[in-house]
Amino acid sequence: MVKSDPIEVTSKRKRKGVVAIQKQKLEVETDPQKLVDYVCGANYFREGEDPKIRPNDEYPEWLWKLCTEKNPALETLDKNSWMFWRRLRKMNMRRNMALMKANPRKR
Repeated sequence: MVKSDPIEVTSKRKRKGVVAIQKQKLEVETDPQKLVDYVCGANYFREGEDPKIRPNDEYPEWLWKLCTEKNPALETLDKNSWMFWRRLRKMNMRRNMALMKANPRKR
């Protein structure tokens, strides 16, 4: 993987002290053996290589208990739980913000 410094590009509008940085696309690893043996893209340092994947028994037990699935639907949650009310509040806040964006008040 080739990593280099970001390229500085001045924007079309001249602003004091503002410089737009153009993102560089990194090359995708296509070697199947390297994809199986290494965690490709995990090394964020300029030098060195990606870490090698170790056997499962060398990782901590809590790692395998992490929830990686999507959050359960609101209807499946218990109405007496903290998670239900937190999710309901978040959904209502998103709904209200969308309504405010769609119909802004004239002041």
